[in-house]
Amino acid sequence: MMSNSSWDAATSALASKLPFDAPYSLPVIITATAAIAILIALLLLNALAVPRLDPREPPLVKPRVPVVGHIIGLLWHQADYHKILP
Repeated sequence: MMSNSSWDAATSALASKLPFDAPYSLPVIITATAAIAILIALLLLNALAVPRLDPREPPLVKPRVPVVGHIIGLLWHQADYHKILP
């Protein structure tokens, strides 16, 4: 594991190689870049995971509890579950 002084020396050396004068430290830049990359990945995953419906199809019924919501509803309400769906 790196000590604080060696970490500071390493980030200073990397920051000095940047083609511009960075107002933030290198760890802040790396963290912000990682956060943006994760956000973009989640948006793409959501776009791929959500089914596209034809306008002629009935609306999608989403459960209150993701993944197991309909199972819980069926266990709780049994045969009347289909009557209470929106």
